[in-house]
Amino acid sequence: MNEIEKKYSHFLHNEIITLLKDRKITQFYPPQWKAIKPGLEGKNLVVSIPTASGKTLIAEIIALQKFLKAPEESKKDPKKRKKILYLCPLKALANEKLKEFKETWGNLGIKVGISTSDIDQNDFRVFFNDLIILTNEKADSLIRSNPKLIQDIQMVICDEIHLINDESRGITLEFLLTRLITLNPNIQIIGLSATIKNGIDLAEWLGANLITSNWRPVKLKEGFYIKNQIEFKDGSIRKVPKLPKMDDVSTLTIEMVKEGGQVLVFCNSRRSAVSLAENLSTKIRLASKPDDLPLYKKIQNDFKKEAADKLDISKKIYNCLKGGVAFHHAGLSSSQLDFIVKNFNKHIIKVICCTPTLAAGVNTPARRVIIKTLYRYTSDKGSQLIPIMEYKQMAGRAGRPQYDPYGEVVILGSNPDKLTENAGVYINGESEDIISKLTEEDRLQSHILSLIVSKNANTFELIIKFLKNTFYYYQLKNGKLISDDNLEDFYNSPYNSYKKKTKRKILRTKFGKGKEPTNFETSNENLFLTAEKVLESHEIHKKSKSSENEIKDAEKRLNSQIQDIIDFFLEKDLIKQQKTDRKIFEATKFGKITSQSYTSPKDAVLIREDIIYALELLKNKELELNTISWLHMITKPSGFHKLFLRKSDYEPIRSFIDDFTGNLIMEEVFSYGQIEYRNFEEEIKLTMILRDWISEIPEPEIVEHFNIGSGDLRRITDNARWYLRTATQISRLVEDSSVTKEISDLNLRVSHGIKQSLIPLVKLKGIGRIRARKLYNNGFTTIKSIKLAPVEKLAGVPLIGKNLANSIHEQAINPKSRTKSKSKPKSKLKRTPKEEIIKKQPSEIKIDKSNKKSNRALDKFL
Repeated sequence: MNEIEKKYSHFLHNEIITLLKDRKITQFYPPQWKAIKPGLEGKNLVVSIPTASGKTLIAEIIALQKFLKAPEESKKDPKKRKKILYLCPLKALANEKLKEFKETWGNLGIKVGISTSDIDQNDFRVFFNDLIILTNEKADSLIRSNPKLIQDIQMVICDEIHLINDESRGITLEFLLTRLITLNPNIQIIGLSATIKNGIDLAEWLGANLITSNWRPVKLKEGFYIKNQIEFKDGSIRKVPKLPKMDDVSTLTIEMVKEGGQVLVFCNSRRSAVSLAENLSTKIRLASKPDDLPLYKKIQNDFKKEAADKLDISKKIYNCLKGGVAFHHAGLSSSQLDFIVKNFNKHIIKVICCTPTLAAGVNTPARRVIIKTLYRYTSDKGSQLIPIMEYKQMAGRAGRPQYDPYGEVVILGSNPDKLTENAGVYINGESEDIISKLTEEDRLQSHILSLIVSKNANTFELIIKFLKNTFYYYQLKNGKLISDDNLEDFYNSPYNSYKKKTKRKILRTKFGKGKEPTNFETSNENLFLTAEKVLESHEIHKKSKSSENEIKDAEKRLNSQIQDIIDFFLEKDLIKQQKTDRKIFEATKFGKITSQSYTSPKDAVLIREDIIYALELLKNKELELNTISWLHMITKPSGFHKLFLRKSDYEPIRSFIDDFTGNLIMEEVFSYGQIEYRNFEEEIKLTMILRDWISEIPEPEIVEHFNIGSGDLRRITDNARWYLRTATQISRLVEDSSVTKEISDLNLRVSHGIKQSLIPLVKLKGIGRIRARKLYNNGFTTIKSIKLAPVEKLAGVPLIGKNLANSIHEQAINPKSRTKSKSKPKSKLKRTPKEEIIKKQPSEIKIDKSNKKSNRALDKFL
């Protein structure tokens, strides 16, 4: 009888004891039972403990106990079962949890489900399961579309709850949790997080017990490498003599692989990760044990079968695997990322060179973590030190339970003095406070609209009342937020690089491309935040509880912000006031479409106004409306992530602008030198990529030509589909059905990456981009031709076969009529001002039906 059976069998269900036994878990880690006991009693928890300390098991046991001890009637009738949500920040993490839970929980009669469909797709079927695994955004989308779902939820497990601090995504998690605890106060919340400085704030906001500990199952040693040795926080020193003709990373990596450990090397860019992996591969192969070499060959072959494609980046991965090395960044395809993580966790891949995204993703511990630099370059702020929280996340990957006797974090840097100073601060420092991001206007607008659409809060007073349940308001009352004055002082500090762009250019010229900006010894070094100054900047969080006047002033600012948002909604026809009671707001059709499509109100307004403007310009013969027009329109929204521009991009972009000026839905086409031009160029690059994609240009050519990753291309097409779906819905509010069809067809083309001619074929189940082209090239150009063809002839088409031939033959129907093109309208560079057209109410805009279809010559070409 093991320790768990002796001590905890009277607390835990027998099935849980058996499950733990099967997993060979005989005792709990010190923080685990401390959290499990109050969790079993129904208390809310915020568990803030180091990586690999068993956070997931805590939540799993509490959730299983709820299911296993549920009333018998709910066990027999699945409809009566209360649900548990498991919230993850990333799809990859959600898929990992699905694999983790499905087999063992399924054996206990508990259904585990996941929804990975697009955010704006209402996949409510997932709620037929008992444990529902969703990303934060997917859960928010489903619940804002159907708030009644909240009543069937008994518990929410929020993984990585500290991401409420995230600049772009934190507000969604905060609003989701606020909606859950406001509309169903009986929901139990289990928040899981790595160690955070102000976990007590999250705990008090959620009315939760805070479970915190620094205990780790594997000892963590943090240090920095200098003068042929690693100097650790505890004062110990590890001699690692630099190998001949080797750099620091190679020396430290080879030494650890020879010892039998694995290494993660965190780089500050994709390019750096790839080049470092290529550089290390041959070296690690020579340092590997003879028994490892056949395994390297095997995973090379496995990679070819499971994850390889025709892209150059795929060849680079294949070549790196020869030495048991790989690289990992967001530009790779999901199958490649999964393959690399899977084989690293199997201990076959010895080294991964990666960007910091790996630290926030799936579980990949290693004996040694090397942080190549603490600096990151961004185009708007230059070179700056990363947040301490990011360092802690990377450091948390060091040490693999059951495999490693210890974990090491080693910080590198090119300037010995700065390395010593910065490493000391990061190793000894605390993570930044978790701060609410609720006042970010664009995202706040979206969530306020969702409250009105769902009728959760449809008056000004109810909206304010709802916001008083948020983490933002909790921090406001308790003096945890940075005041505007403190922020202004911080950004104007001579130590902050925020407003030093001109001087940074001089520095880059002086010290050369790729050199770390810590090499110089002039007074210019103050352009960059030192680690010491980073810690000083944290002091602005330290403030006694707000005074009554401070709270009143902050409430006034918040009230004013909400009133501005309401005024914007009314002006742009997103909401209207009830006729019987003007204090009550109702969502218009446009407002409902905006909220349900998960599009920001400003982006939706931009799309609607562009559609109206385009039709009016078309009527006036000021625009040649075609595919390029719509593709560029959907790249404009702020929610469409833009790409970094390289020198090689500028000339093709400017040529494209010259060629297609007459097709762009713009009052004025921006010129070089205008403030808006940079953003305009980024939109055009996306437009060019999408144009090539729907022209059936092979993916490898697109990726190589635009210097992007296959993962980037997938995100671009996903974003385009999302905004095209939104535009399709919005276009239905305009009295011109041809626009809806055009945009809807374009969405289909982007979904499959096809030319106009293949649209009828890809509507058949089982037919995608490649098979549609095979059918078309073999003479089956319409649904009718498929219907009339013998099944045997269809089966003879490459990649079709007998079963699929039978299927598409059964699906075949009469083709729909095609849109015919008309003569080119005259293009004008100087156009009717957009404001004059948009000021008209949509009902007043009459479309000249004779001019509603424009030239399609370009579409035919594409």
